[in-house]
Amino acid sequence: MARLASGHDDIVTAFNENRNHQLFRWGKQIIDSKAVSRVSFINPSGVVLARGHDELRFNDPYRGPADLNRLRRGEDQTFLAQQNGGWFFVSAAPVFQYDVVFKGIVVVEKALTPAFFDAMAKGFGLERIALYFSENTPPPFGDKTKGFLSAAAVCSLENKNGNRAFT
Repeated sequence: MARLASGHDDIVTAFNENRNHQLFRWGKQIIDSKAVSRVSFINPSGVVLARGHDELRFNDPYRGPADLNRLRRGEDQTFLAQQNGGWFFVSAAPVFQYDVVFKGIVVVEKALTPAFFDAMAKGFGLERIALYFSENTPPPFGDKTKGFLSAAAVCSLENKNGNRAFT
């Protein structure tokens, strides 16, 4: 989702022209689709231009889990992060104008709630989906990301007949 948003012409233009309210409206529209829980738009200096989930909170330093240095180099990021007492699937992507001029970053987050997993299981015709996290999983970016997990989480899928598969 972050990659799709970061490449949209209207979002690139809004970054280029510092149109905070337009970015907020795009973020809110993405959140209203129920695809994600939070959307943040960050300028090249690491300042939040807009949050789709909080119209009045902007112009402050980004303090979220995404590694801004990697994003400035053009690297997308996708990982799990523990924040504000819950787990989130986080996806972040750089915004480029003409594929070369770095304009900022889009970060989208989806809360991993029981309702989310129930809906996902129903969509796949499964009885339930559960994630099991390993305490021994090394953080993806060293010590600065305490509470974050790499893709080493185990997913258990169970169908209505009780058959299980692990990924």
